[in-house]
Amino acid sequence: MGQIEARLAHLRQERERQEFQLRAQQQQLQRLEWERYHALTQQQEKEAILAQLQAQLQAAAQELPDPLPPLPPHLTLDELQRQKRKIEEQLRSLEPVNMLAIAEYEQIQARLGDLSAKLETLHQERTELLLRIENFSTLRRQRFWMPSMPSTAISRPSLPSFPRERAI
Repeated sequence: MGQIEARLAHLRQERERQEFQLRAQQQQLQRLEWERYHALTQQQEKEAILAQLQAQLQAAAQELPDPLPPLPPHLTLDELQRQKRKIEEQLRSLEPVNMLAIAEYEQIQARLGDLSAKLETLHQERTELLLRIENFSTLRRQRFWMPSMPSTAISRPSLPSFPRERAI
């Protein structure tokens, strides 16, 4: 019996050791699955960023002049980047002026549109008034002109005559 109990104790220890190893392996498997998921997520994000950058690159390539202007051989990448930063700073210093000019231009364009519309309305109203005047004149001539009377027979009131002064 002592031998059986010793054997049983040994088997229990072996079982506990194997269960411990199993739990450790399950934890490691779980950690590896999480790392795999995290790596896949990062890969998908980076692929999306890559696709976006490729689209931006294509758009930028279309804006470049064709053929590309030659670069002087003495310029380095650092020198070009320095020049680019300098030009960007100059543009930023001009921005408030440019933005105000754009806003003023838009206001003037809006006012020009309003005034052009008003001018067109005035032209149309003038044309309508001239037509009405012409119609009124035609109607007046038709009503007050007597076809049986010669046009010289219509008497006009005479204007008083004033004696002319002689130049000395």
